[in-house]
This record gives sequence, structure tokens and C-alpha cells, in this order.
Amino acid sequence: MTVASTLRGAVQMTQFWTKVGLTPNFPPLGPYLVGDLFGASVAIAMILKSLDPGCYVQHQQFESIRKLRVAFSNIYMTSLEGTACMWTFGVDRKTHLLTSSPTQSQIFECFEQGCISCMGQEVRQDWAITLMAMHALMATLEVDWSTA
Repeated sequence: MTVASTLRGAVQMTQFWTKVGLTPNFPPLGPYLVGDLFGASVAIAMILKSLDPGCYVQHQQFESIRKLRVAFSNIYMTSLEGTACMWTFGVDRKTHLLTSSPTQSQIFECFEQGCISCMGQEVRQDWAITLMAMHALMATLEVDWSTA
């Protein structure tokens, strides 16, 4: 949803509410608390790590820098604040975890999606053995088998 469509929806709701005598009831938009509520410090660390040289290219890949988020989340989950604000729901294996970790915010998710779209995710699979190499291996095994 764009900013313009959100504004249009807010204006329409306000008009409808005033028609029936209701006071517009939007939640306050600020001020925000002082502190890193959205994981900006982790995002900065990820950007700085991405500038380090990588194995295949001049910079780190997304799969390498995302591990900083995992490390922060693990530390947060075991902290006093993290355990006090953690909720689970579900039964047996279908349990879901709700947390107030800054790296689980919608803003941080948008940052990560931006990283993926800008950096890409390069995955290098194990290379397959060529047909010529396989025939050479089989010939060597035949010789070893017949002489054994």
C-alpha cells in the first residue's frame, strides 16, 4: 500500500466516522521512545560487514552478513528483556514464537529485503563430475578390479 492510498483511506475513514458522530480514533504516531527499536545498529553492522572482501567477489554475500542478525537475535532471546517479552502459542510441534526483538520488526524486514534485492544471493553448488572424468574413474576402477 502506498503512502497516497494510506492517506486516502485515512481521509475516507475520518469522513465516515464524522458522519455517524464518532471521533477519529487513530493510534498516536509518535513520539517514539529513545533507543534502537528497529534494529538500526544491527543493520549498520551488516552494511559494514558487507564491505569486507568475500571468497568469490570483492564484498561479502548476503548469506554471510545475515548471520549478524541471527547472532543478535540469539543474544536477545536469552537476555532478560528478551525472555520477559517472549510469547509462544500453539500446540506440540506447531508452536510459534512472538518476540519484541528489534531485528524482527517490519522495518528491519524491509531492510533485509532491500539487501537481498541489491546484493543478490549467490549460491555455489558442488560441481558435478564431467562425463569424461567419470569414464576415466570407471576405467581405473576396472583395472583395479581385474588385477585384484
